[in-house]
Amino acid sequence: QLAEMGVGSLEEIVGRTDLLTESAARRELLRSKGLDLSPILNPEAPGGLPLERGRELPAGSASRRRSLDEDVFDEVGPKILTHGQAVVDRVIRNTDRAVGTRISGQLAFLYGSGNFRGRLQLRLRGVAGQSLGAFLADGVELRLKGLANDYVGKGMSGGLITVRMPREVRETGQAHTVLGNVALYGATGGTLLVGGRAGERFAVRNSGASAVVEGIGNHGCEYMTRGTVIVLGEIGLNFGAGMTGGVAYLLPGSDRWREHLNDEFVRAEGMTQADEDVVLRLLRQHVFHCGSVIGKRLVDGWRERRSELFRIVPLAQDIVDFRAIYDQQVAARMGVLLNE
Repeated sequence: QLAEMGVGSLEEIVGRTDLLTESAARRELLRSKGLDLSPILNPEAPGGLPLERGRELPAGSASRRRSLDEDVFDEVGPKILTHGQAVVDRVIRNTDRAVGTRISGQLAFLYGSGNFRGRLQLRLRGVAGQSLGAFLADGVELRLKGLANDYVGKGMSGGLITVRMPREVRETGQAHTVLGNVALYGATGGTLLVGGRAGERFAVRNSGASAVVEGIGNHGCEYMTRGTVIVLGEIGLNFGAGMTGGVAYLLPGSDRWREHLNDEFVRAEGMTQADEDVVLRLLRQHVFHCGSVIGKRLVDGWRERRSELFRIVPLAQDIVDFRAIYDQQVAARMGVLLNE
């Protein structure tokens, strides 16, 4: 087709609106709809463009505001290069998106996965924009006093994110939504502790992160494959849909919580001693980092209240032969060692 038009490449016809014509088969349809394509076809312009336009658009500025991560990196750069410790205090706004991501990328670039031996703590106050802590790496801790938008901890592979309200709000004991939707989407590691409620699709596609949250919306733990999630309060509809791995623990916030489970994929059962050890460890972290009133009451009255929690497991685990998988892994590893 290009050769028939007498051109040798696609680049030569970019902007050639004079080569465009209305389809004869569609012409009457266009007229019946009152559509006039002549401003787009621009047949009177030799060589196509430029098109006629009513007003000039100002050119965009090449400059941009430095991101919060860039400012923090400039401040803690020497600590990063020496595997040191640093604490940074900042106000965060909802225009500050993906805070922690650029720093994590720098750590991965410099040291690879999990090889940074220092610790960076960002103490944030305000309202975080989308994707707080996305792709967070080991060695980075985000402590937010305030609220956060959607996608908190998206794709995080390590580190710690804590979200809590100011002390005066927490001590009222009222339920507050502090996180948006789709937190921990596709996370593979790390920990998220939330001193309040989260929105819908909490821990969707979670593949290894741990979390404690005080209530969630619909579709919690959807398509989860690994990880541990504790919900202290209400769960929305369709909990556990598509869940094939990992485990969730619920402290029911209402008598109808079983109706909200997707029983095609998950079932509820009592906790074992091993479960209690895992849950209590995470709850203590939650109380320490978030000052959670709900969590503290549960920890303080653990002996009396531990039976109130339920373990939610995917039905898919019933058909998995873990012993066979283990034997396969051992055999594969032995083969590698013998060939070295």
